[in-house]
Amino acid sequence: MNRRITRHDTAAFFANTLVYGLNGIYAAIPIYLAAVGMTDVESGWLLAINPFVMCFAPVLWGRILDRAKTKNVFMAVLVLGAALAYLGILVSSEIFWIAAMLFLYSFFQSPFNAVIDTLTVHFTDTVKRPYGFFRVMGTIGYAILALTVTFFAPSSAFVMYAVVAVLGAAAVLFMMRTPGGDSGTPAGEKGTVRAFAASLTPELILLFAVTAVTQFVWGIYSDFYPTYLTGTVGLDNSMWGLLCFVTTMSEVPFFLLYTPLFRRVRAGTVLGVSLGAMALRFFLLVAVADMLPLFLVGFFTGLFVTVVNYCMTLYIMRAVEPRFLSLTQNLSYAVGWGIPRVLAGALGGYLCSALGFRYLMWAAAGLLLLTALSLLPLRRIVSRASDRIKLP
Repeated sequence: MNRRITRHDTAAFFANTLVYGLNGIYAAIPIYLAAVGMTDVESGWLLAINPFVMCFAPVLWGRILDRAKTKNVFMAVLVLGAALAYLGILVSSEIFWIAAMLFLYSFFQSPFNAVIDTLTVHFTDTVKRPYGFFRVMGTIGYAILALTVTFFAPSSAFVMYAVVAVLGAAAVLFMMRTPGGDSGTPAGEKGTVRAFAASLTPELILLFAVTAVTQFVWGIYSDFYPTYLTGTVGLDNSMWGLLCFVTTMSEVPFFLLYTPLFRRVRAGTVLGVSLGAMALRFFLLVAVADMLPLFLVGFFTGLFVTVVNYCMTLYIMRAVEPRFLSLTQNLSYAVGWGIPRVLAGALGGYLCSALGFRYLMWAAAGLLLLTALSLLPLRRIVSRASDRIKLP
């Protein structure tokens, strides 16, 4: 492996940091909505916009990107659009204006993860670099930006404007310098609907379903736990930002160690343990109120959610035809993230009002445990998925 650092290494390094950082700025939205006077139900519907857009926009972008010759340039355009729309959210506190800007932000932001991951994996495979080294910078960028905007939201809109403007401009610059990757569709070859449907294996559908359950529970937590933390528990808004930071930083050891993990441990075991650990975490979240135990619980939760997501990502990278790669990656976010998060946002406000957040989290923990147990009778399908995910 060539250890000399090139300009492409530097560009990919900072592109991951900044693109995932633009995802992190969304963490301030629940606090911002509460501060401008939105009720739980209004916040729930507004927070459902992002996952609603994720139900269809990633598939549209994925189909376009599978045919694009310069994915990095396309990604730079998406980054610019998302940054401008986010700045628009801060212009007015009118509910319809916020809804419109959230829709635009979500539309441009929806393929971020799939595209930057595809570009980074393509680049690291080509130049024989460790993928985790680059991807871990996305985690750090997300954590830092989530902490920053949450701390300043909504007391200093100027700081948020400045952070997002500078971040968006820098992300566009580094994306333009990141290798663009080759088109997944050879000249003259088009992927038909029937061929794409045939690529949706039982293993992939199972991974979609497990990710969907995980993201449904995570959506309820991320949408409504901030107000529980500040209202019921009585902690400061900045504590939510710190908890986001700690939870996200827990991904760092995973990305540094994911290669030996998936070489030595079967993915089915990883999935089952992760789901069980998340169930315990969501139970503990409402059983403790001191920040130190919350930080410890949050640290391990972020790790296990990431493990589940990347089992699906690794399977897609190794099992799906190149001509359908971007489409399938983006479909995984639509089905495994978008639809569950719509349900979490739309139903979460009503469920919180009817059951209370504490009982809702206990029910969510039970759902995760049932999902983990359901893997046992499906062990043959899980085994085939594990064979694909296992690294050489």
